[in-house]
Amino acid sequence: MKSTLVEELKLKQIDEYPEQFQDFVRAIEATPYLQGVCFFSGLFGYHYILTTITINLPSHGSYEGLDIRSKEDLLFRLDSHYPYHAPNVTINRTNFPFASLPHVNMPLYAADYLLVPQTLCLHRSDINEWFIDAGPKQFLERIKEWLKDAAKGELIKDDGFEPMMRLECKHSIIYDLNSIHQLMEGHPKNPVIAYRNVSNVVNNEWDCIVKVNVNEDYKNRNEYVPCLVLFDQMASPTSKYLGHHNNRLGDFFELFSSTLIQRAVRTFNNNRCNSNELLCKFLLIYGVRRPQPLIGSSSDIELVNCLVELPEYTGKASITGDESCFLLSHCNLFGRTDAAQLSNASALVDKKMAVLGCGALGSKISLSLARMGATKQTLIDKDKMLPHNLTRHALPFYSDGSGKKIYKTDMLSMTINELYEANQSCSCPKNILDIPCDELNSHDYLIDCTASKAVLDYLTITKRITTRIVRSEIAQEGQLGLTFFEGIGRSPDLYDLRYVLYYQALHDDTIYQWLQHNKNNTGDFAHQEIQLGLGCSSDTMVLDDAVVSVHAGVAKAY
Repeated sequence: MKSTLVEELKLKQIDEYPEQFQDFVRAIEATPYLQGVCFFSGLFGYHYILTTITINLPSHGSYEGLDIRSKEDLLFRLDSHYPYHAPNVTINRTNFPFASLPHVNMPLYAADYLLVPQTLCLHRSDINEWFIDAGPKQFLERIKEWLKDAAKGELIKDDGFEPMMRLECKHSIIYDLNSIHQLMEGHPKNPVIAYRNVSNVVNNEWDCIVKVNVNEDYKNRNEYVPCLVLFDQMASPTSKYLGHHNNRLGDFFELFSSTLIQRAVRTFNNNRCNSNELLCKFLLIYGVRRPQPLIGSSSDIELVNCLVELPEYTGKASITGDESCFLLSHCNLFGRTDAAQLSNASALVDKKMAVLGCGALGSKISLSLARMGATKQTLIDKDKMLPHNLTRHALPFYSDGSGKKIYKTDMLSMTINELYEANQSCSCPKNILDIPCDELNSHDYLIDCTASKAVLDYLTITKRITTRIVRSEIAQEGQLGLTFFEGIGRSPDLYDLRYVLYYQALHDDTIYQWLQHNKNNTGDFAHQEIQLGLGCSSDTMVLDDAVVSVHAGVAKAY
């Protein structure tokens, strides 16, 4: 094994460097604790700068005897996007104790070739954005502070244990973090070995996003790739981090129990009904106990996610450490409750709503509510999608792919149900007059977006409808948006609110002009007494999508 990264990366020393790096080189040369500058070139157009930093170590030596020296060679990697991409910085020796230190980005490999070595993590958020504002001088100062803190054992502050950093992983896994933690913490003495479904098939290139369904055990479904959830409850907490990772399972054995993995694989294969269907590829979620809760978490279990491929099965499952193993980044499951919290709309998440009219305005209000977590919607509209609807409708297609027209409610319901896989909205392609009042009354709100005078009169006059009604419309060629909210127990109701509208005309010129215009155009169906603007589904309405979106956003904000 090569002793320096310059050797391992097979860098070639050069005499000149691109002019775009000039400010960074000058910053190095002007920094008193940095000495010497050498330039190198590598594969993929990267350039490297080597310099030596002097570190003030504690008088009693480095924390826990870590091999951090008073002089270390820094190796910077810069690419053609500099200064918009901050330099990567690492230590130019292969035995630097990265495995014992937090705030380190893991290396990246292609096959067995090292693309990016372990690098110092100098900023928790986007280092590129920070670098643009901070500049080379502050960047170099952070490196000095990082090494000083590392030598004193102070890289981890008081806000929790720093989890392992990862560079941009090509693959990701989606699961509910709390559910996995609860599963692991629910076994006080025994190791956890659990199997979970993966809802997307992982193809041979492993370039798709996968999800773990934490609610079902693996049931021998050939189309699914299994996920092994493992945790050794009795293992002692460790501060160790992953050392050099060369895409092999054995790289993790300082953190993982190879015996536990072996046992899990054998248990899985022994439970398979058909001996020809044995485990050859699986996702692994492994829990590592840390000395304190992780930053941003109440749990002291760090979850490490991998995609493992076993060699061809020959009769006995044997974990050797040579198996291919790729790190996966984690995304948490995002459901209706999360959406409601993020949208500050928790009060709506369990409300049942009937949306009357799923045209331009109705579809936008409906989807906005769904994105806020309010997916319990009954969508009512008897019309099918037509090509001209694409001008303003929230959905960007009007057929099922074969050219066959489908109902607006069917498409909207399908879209809402796919948001959080909740399957809580339903399609009702009917006229509202054909729907029993008892069904309408089972909802917390009726949201009328039809712009129909007939519907308005029906909702106003019909006493059998007891649930609260919200009516939203657009008038005056988009200059006026009207949204009526009935009170609790329908008091005031739509009929009362119509008189409030007339009263508002005494103080609002726009409403006054609109009502006056209606009075002078009584013969036009679009300007009847209380018809609040043209229907959004009308072919004759000239109004762009942005205006409808503005009114929809304002309407649902109330």
